[in-house]
Amino acid sequence: MVSTTLLCCDPVSGLVPPNLTGELMVDTVQQKYNRHFYDDITDTSVLSADVILRILYEIYQPRSVIDVGCGKGSWLAVAESLGSTTLVGLDGNWIEREQLLSKNIQFIPSDFEDLPDLNEKYDLCISLEVAEHVSERNARSFIERLCKASDVILFSAAIAYQGGTHHVNEQWQSYWLALFRDNGYAGFDIFRGHIWNDETVAWWFRQNVYLYVNQKSHVLDSAQLKKLEKTIPDIVHPRNYEIKVNRFQQLLKEPTLKICLQCMRYYLVARVKRLLRGSN
Repeated sequence: MVSTTLLCCDPVSGLVPPNLTGELMVDTVQQKYNRHFYDDITDTSVLSADVILRILYEIYQPRSVIDVGCGKGSWLAVAESLGSTTLVGLDGNWIEREQLLSKNIQFIPSDFEDLPDLNEKYDLCISLEVAEHVSERNARSFIERLCKASDVILFSAAIAYQGGTHHVNEQWQSYWLALFRDNGYAGFDIFRGHIWNDETVAWWFRQNVYLYVNQKSHVLDSAQLKKLEKTIPDIVHPRNYEIKVNRFQQLLKEPTLKICLQCMRYYLVARVKRLLRGSN
């Protein structure tokens, strides 16, 4: 994959200060997505996959599954345990085949900015927390490739200001819903209401995951999917969220004297406490 610049973000919030966006060249994507990165997220992915895929497999049993952005193959391995037999995974060439969680995964090194045409059609396509890593100019073609791969797509992508490694196109769910709709796919919110408070599922999946289905296909009944949708009571309006984030980013860019003095006070108090502990 071609080296891509990364954005520097606030270590606590994960937000990218506006004055830094696109200016700092930190590391290549390959250096960031190393063995340690995938080691850290594998356990979380397996637990999340087990919960979410079991919900899906109760109504649909795909024999062939392709995962675009498979990492070490957590979701494919869980799919295999639930009965899927054809397993194909795509990710960057930094993934080593011996890292894959199942020997039955056919791994294809890929560049998501220029995803290859997939000649085969699969029963299920998975692409979770990947699309935000693809530049906006290639987002439409990325979704088109997913739609060519399957009539049923399990999809999630980071929302605006979510923060993360090499997130270059964070968008609200409505953005992706529109791109899928342009390809003839409808989105069904059948998971989030059921897993919203399930701590075994990573919060980013609980927040972002949708099922997309080709409306010309008859593999799943739209009416049945609608019945599975469950209202989420704890939501925040995007505009309210954006106003607060923008205010925070503005403070990072041009901190007020009051904030600077408060930060200095916290630092001095912490410093004195450490000195006192050391003298005892």
